[in-house]
Amino acid sequence: MGKGGSKPKMRVTEYFCSVQYGLCQGPVDSLNRIRINEKIAWEGRVGSESIFEINKQKLYGGIKKEGGVQGYVVWQPGSFTQFCSETVAAKLGRTPANAPAYRGLANVMMTGKPSLKGEDAPIEEANDGGIQDSPISNFFQLLIGSLFAGVGKENGKDSAVGNRNGFYWGANQPYIWPCAFHLTRIPRGWYPEKAAIVSGTTTPRSVHFAIDNSGSMTAVRRNTVKAAFATLFSQLRQQIDEFGLQINLGINLWGGTTNERIWNNATSANIDAAETFIQNGLNAGAGGTDFTQAANGAVGFFDQSLAQTLDRRIMFLITDGEPTDGYPVSAAQSIMSDLLDRGSGSYSTAAGTAVDCYAVNIELEDTQYSSALDNTTGTDKSLTTGGAVPVIGEGDSTVLADLIMDALGNGNPPSANPAHMIYEALTDRSWGMGANSAALDDTSFRASADIFFNESFGLSMIWTQQQTIQSFVQEILDHVEANLYVDPSTGKFVLKPIRDDYDPETLEVFDESSCTIRDFQRRAPTEIVNEINLTWTNPDTEEEEVITQQDIGGIVVNNGEIISDNRNYYGIRDRRLAATVLARDLAAVTAPLATAEIEIDRSAWSYAPGSVLKLSSEEHDAEELVMRVAKINYGKPGDSKIVASLTQDIFSFARPQVVLPPSTELDSGGKEPTLIEYVEFMTFNYFFTVNLVPPETTANVDYPDVFVGILASSLNTDVASIDVLGEVLDAAGNTYTEPTGTIMPVSRGQLAVAFEQEAETLTPGFSSLTVGSGPTPGGFALIGLEDGTEQGRELVMFVENDGSNWTIKRGILDTVPREWPIGTPIRFFGPGDFITDAELETAFAERDYKLAMQTTLGAFPESLAQTESYTPSERPYLPARPANVKVAGVGFGDVDASDLPDVPVTWANRNRLTEDSQVLAWDDPGVTPEPGQLTKITILDADTREIVNEIADLPDESYTLPKASFGTATRAIVRVTSTRGGYESLQGHEIGITIASGYGFGYGLSYGE
Repeated sequence: MGKGGSKPKMRVTEYFCSVQYGLCQGPVDSLNRIRINEKIAWEGRVGSESIFEINKQKLYGGIKKEGGVQGYVVWQPGSFTQFCSETVAAKLGRTPANAPAYRGLANVMMTGKPSLKGEDAPIEEANDGGIQDSPISNFFQLLIGSLFAGVGKENGKDSAVGNRNGFYWGANQPYIWPCAFHLTRIPRGWYPEKAAIVSGTTTPRSVHFAIDNSGSMTAVRRNTVKAAFATLFSQLRQQIDEFGLQINLGINLWGGTTNERIWNNATSANIDAAETFIQNGLNAGAGGTDFTQAANGAVGFFDQSLAQTLDRRIMFLITDGEPTDGYPVSAAQSIMSDLLDRGSGSYSTAAGTAVDCYAVNIELEDTQYSSALDNTTGTDKSLTTGGAVPVIGEGDSTVLADLIMDALGNGNPPSANPAHMIYEALTDRSWGMGANSAALDDTSFRASADIFFNESFGLSMIWTQQQTIQSFVQEILDHVEANLYVDPSTGKFVLKPIRDDYDPETLEVFDESSCTIRDFQRRAPTEIVNEINLTWTNPDTEEEEVITQQDIGGIVVNNGEIISDNRNYYGIRDRRLAATVLARDLAAVTAPLATAEIEIDRSAWSYAPGSVLKLSSEEHDAEELVMRVAKINYGKPGDSKIVASLTQDIFSFARPQVVLPPSTELDSGGKEPTLIEYVEFMTFNYFFTVNLVPPETTANVDYPDVFVGILASSLNTDVASIDVLGEVLDAAGNTYTEPTGTIMPVSRGQLAVAFEQEAETLTPGFSSLTVGSGPTPGGFALIGLEDGTEQGRELVMFVENDGSNWTIKRGILDTVPREWPIGTPIRFFGPGDFITDAELETAFAERDYKLAMQTTLGAFPESLAQTESYTPSERPYLPARPANVKVAGVGFGDVDASDLPDVPVTWANRNRLTEDSQVLAWDDPGVTPEPGQLTKITILDADTREIVNEIADLPDESYTLPKASFGTATRAIVRVTSTRGGYESLQGHEIGITIASGYGFGYGLSYGE
């Protein structure tokens, strides 16, 4: 029989269109992420005007499904000096001189091949890399360029000429997918050192900065680095003081000469010294760019840190130049070889973690040299996961600071200080209230900014003209629990956070003798809310999530009735902060707070919203209750009384502690595709060929054609499928790469208990399971080490689970039961799992498989996908091994035959052709064998495994071995296999036997392959 016919061609239509989006009022700090149809198409950090490429042509499954996206993005941050690029002007049918520049409007154009003149040259050929931030807007405001142009294809080769000057939006569906653009804009015009807030982290780390100080570092570039580190060091001081961050800090200013400093277990004072060191030491250098100076400094720093147990080790290389002649980057690579080794290098194991070596280019578009010293590109820790070193403009200090803070922090970019947000909303003359800055009490605003900064209380919010400034400011105040009021003595806006910032012993006491108390009330237990549902925004998914906390005591008091309240704090993008705010609000609603309204004479003129006092009343059984002013009415000119509304201060009560459950992989939503951690191949035996391969595919298959199963397992919780890629020839003989099939990931685990050699096993479960379904009734598993062979592995079948244990058939089909220690790998698969290589393979012909993971965020790049080699066997044509083998009545273990005149051997025949629908157990009765199938007994020396004797062509299910069959051997192994027409079964069952007794004769018998 011959092979099946070639696969039919598939008609593919792809769509192209240029689209321009107006995003928001500018200028903004950076564009960080583009999400198209809820999938991340690009991540990075672009600040100044740029053109960069998106290349995710398989984002939606490739051309056989809905295609992907590909093209160029022309980015303008909305500065008031920007000009229209030649690319955008050309799409508008104009020139840069007479085309709108959209000044003050952050915008992007997504188009095809751009004009590559001057400033429009791409900063990166493919930048698909790793930073995310707050979404600002996805207004679909401007649509220009060509209408959709459909391009017909067959299996990826052009069959028609179409308009390819537009952005590639996908295949086989004529839609422009919805886009979302994630931007960063921090209001740094006032008090800039406290404007950005990074989520707090206490992960100990050892951090080394290698900063280029060569002659090419102009004053603008040096000032960019200095400004970035001023911002960075503000964050480090705060995290040391407020969160107890343990950090070992090293700085190397290199270029001609090197100037180094190290601060172990750095304090705030050390951070001050580090900032002074950079500000004074980063000066105009005259030396060349010698990367070995950076490499030597890094190795010296991490060598001195090896004795400390640190969870993270980080290096930053910041440069603007190519290596000077005579200083090859390969020399620096050699010096840093152990640092760059993320697997088995000395630095990757000494403290339990590798050194993450990040590189950042200033202005220099050629990243090949810095990339050689960056071991994070293409990983989930990289600044740009597409594999490119980020390139920042020579004046983009905020982008540089954000990049470093992202890598040092928990992966989320900075949020804005709420005090700065309110300050800008009140003073901005373009979109805000336009108040003069002199109308704001600068002291109170700075003090509030310090409080929010020290609390790591950052917010990310959007203001649109659909909402009044007053409402927007009030939302901020609600988030941070603060008051904004006009001080009657100065007429200025005062910002007052509600915090535990007072001494109760110094508070003024008011009672019936000094004020009139009216409308005094206490919350009744049945009126108290006992559950809070708080909504926050998960920055990984950009979706709102709800966390809930209950007051159990309050529920009990209410006879089990739950009284719930909801709070929406969408501007919070940090789990820790969300938990803190939940505790704050839960304390406020569950405490039996008292409220009152009091009338005081004008001696209380200095009291304002947020002020704290004590209130006593015999009538209301209140003694020196700590009360906070909620509202105050100073009356009209000439009035002698002031009216204040009071609420018992929550800080006079103990606050509940809210502990969030630990974040799981699933909490983070979609994940970038990664390399596949575990891959195992298996030539299908006859049973799997019949049951896992479509019948129409196997109809015309004959020797040496075989099918291969691919058991791929991953720790990536978002893995959806895995593309099997291969080289395909078209009718003209041209070679191109495309998916030849798609497989599903299977679960891989380890044996939690040792498996004995037996026909049936009961086990409670398995450990270290990866993504997948795990064991299922009627499903299969392959047991054995990854570096083993098919002859040394075992197939098993899961029968049932009684709620406590799995019942497992051992040594099924063409394998035999074996002993396996705890921790042995096991891979699970079932009849419904797609694990089949769709291509017909040839026995003994080595095949290279290229595997690319697909997640909800897209496909792993083909160019970086791993290649696995495998040589299939002739397994489906081999006869079934005999089952239920016994020697002298013993099926497992060893036999002492020293007292026997001869040795009986029994077995049960199996038939691969008839065992094609129901899997027999090891100890089931024998069946009629396949035509021509016979049994062979091989006697092996127990020590050398050399063949002592063979008895072949046995037609029945038993045979008696005379003692003479063992020759002079005193210890032996009896191996039973089956044969047919020159083929021998894949495996055979082995039993150890002692022929002659005596001291030590039975010692050291080894069983198995």
